[in-house]
Amino acid sequence: MRMPGRTSLARGFGRCVQLAALLAACLAIGGCTSLPKLDPPPVPSQSLPLSPQTALGRLALASVSALTVAPVSPTVPEPSSDEARMPDGSEQGLSGFRLLPLGTHSLDARLQLVHHAQGSLDLQYYHFAVDSTGRALLRALRDAAARGVR
Repeated sequence: MRMPGRTSLARGFGRCVQLAALLAACLAIGGCTSLPKLDPPPVPSQSLPLSPQTALGRLALASVSALTVAPVSPTVPEPSSDEARMPDGSEQGLSGFRLLPLGTHSLDARLQLVHHAQGSLDLQYYHFAVDSTGRALLRALRDAAARGVR
């Protein structure tokens, strides 16, 4: 004697087995794909020494000499000579690093630095995109290169 509910149950179970097998096959095939190639490691770089031959170099040298003449804050104790050195041998507090509050300030600062550059530029970690920002910076870099800036 045949029970009508059993055939639909068996068909439903068979369908679940087929779907599970298809899912397992898709996962196995997906595992065989290769990962994208990694970017090459960055090339180590060094900063150029301050040069009195350029306007920015003269400004930086004047800032450094102003810092060495008077401490930034009289309440901060003077560090020992070992503590005053960074791992690269430079002194603490002698960085040109500045946080800029908005992206527009950052772009304007970069464009102005490129526009006034006289010796060299270092944009090794700048991400360029095909948009108005990238084109503006590339135009400024092209103009700087035409002036002899490396």
